[in-house]
Amino acid sequence: MFFHKKLLGEIMEQIYAYPQPQWNAPLSETYLMGYYLQRNELYKSKKKLNSEEDPSDERSAEQD
Repeated sequence: MFFHKKLLGEIMEQIYAYPQPQWNAPLSETYLMGYYLQRNELYKSKKKLNSEEDPSDERSAEQD
């Protein structure tokens, strides 16, 4: 629990480093595109890892 409080404190320090009017500013298009692409890549990686770990799924798909 202490770790979480310390981590939260570090995050809040980073937020307070920016001027307050920027806290509620809309996200930029570049940020949103990067977020979308990174999120898709993370899901692709998980799917790829799962299919590599369980080769029996590939065999059953080939038999269908």
